[in-house]
Amino acid sequence: GRTSPKSLASQIQFVRHYFMVNSIYSKEEKQIAIDYIKSADIETIEIEDLQKQFEIIVSGYYNDFPQLFPPKLFYRGIRYVNKPTEFHNLIYPPTEKAVINRVNAKGESLFYCSDDHDTIFHELSIKEGERIIMTKWLSIKPILCAIVGYAKQSFSNLTALRPNPHNQKHFLHIIGDIIENEKLEELFSEVFCQKVNDDNQSHYKVSIALARVLLNPKILDRRIKSIEQLKNSTKPLINGIVYPTIKNDAVSENYCFSKETIDKNFLEVDQI
Repeated sequence: GRTSPKSLASQIQFVRHYFMVNSIYSKEEKQIAIDYIKSADIETIEIEDLQKQFEIIVSGYYNDFPQLFPPKLFYRGIRYVNKPTEFHNLIYPPTEKAVINRVNAKGESLFYCSDDHDTIFHELSIKEGERIIMTKWLSIKPILCAIVGYAKQSFSNLTALRPNPHNQKHFLHIIGDIIENEKLEELFSEVFCQKVNDDNQSHYKVSIALARVLLNPKILDRRIKSIEQLKNSTKPLINGIVYPTIKNDAVSENYCFSKETIDKNFLEVDQI
C-alpha cells in the first residue's frame, strides 16, 4: 500500500559547502556588488550580470545544506485544459513550455513541488472552474538542497503562520563574523522571496541569479588543506533548492529540483 504521511518523517543532516569562485573579495568589494544589485534597472539588466555580483558576494563563505533522507513526500500540481495521459506530462515542462519562474529563466525546465498539498493551490493561483492534476511523489534516494528564505526578518515578512524552522541555524557563514552572516542571509532571503505577479516578472531575474550561485558551490572535503585543493575538488549533485512558500504565507516548504534529479529517479510517483 501507499505510505501514510504519518510515517514520512525524513531524517535531515547538513552537508557543508564552500563558495570559492576565483578569489576572496574584500568587504568593500562585496558592498559594491550589493549596491549594484539593489540599484539595478530590473527591466534591462541581464541575469548573468546579477549572477556575477552574487558570486562576488558569496565568495569565501560556506553554507550548510540540508540533505533529506527517504522517504520524503512531495506534491506537484499542473493546471490543464486537456488532461495529461502520459508520464512525461507530469514532470518538468518541455523547454518550449517552460516559462520564467523563481528559479528558472524562460526555456529552462525544472520540477517545482511542495511538501504541503494545499500550498499547490495557492502557488498555482487556481481559480474557480480551473482544473489541475495533483501528483504525490516519494523520494527514494537522499536529496541535497540549497536553502534560502529563512532569515529572521524576511521570514517574518512573509506573514508566516508558523515558527521559523531554521531560525536557530545560520546557513551562510564566514568564520567569526556573525553580523556579516546575518546581513547576507537577510539580503538573500529578501531578494529571493519577493512577491511576484504577472506584472512584475522581471523581478525573477534576481532570484534566478542567486539560485544559480547557490546551486554551484564547491563541496568541503575535510581532507582539503588549501584553497587550491578546494578549487579543484569534485562538485556534488545539488538536487535543487528549498525555500518557504511565498504565496501561502510560509506555512510549508517549496522545492525546485533539477531535470537530472527527476531523470535519475530520485523521486517516484506514489499517487495521481
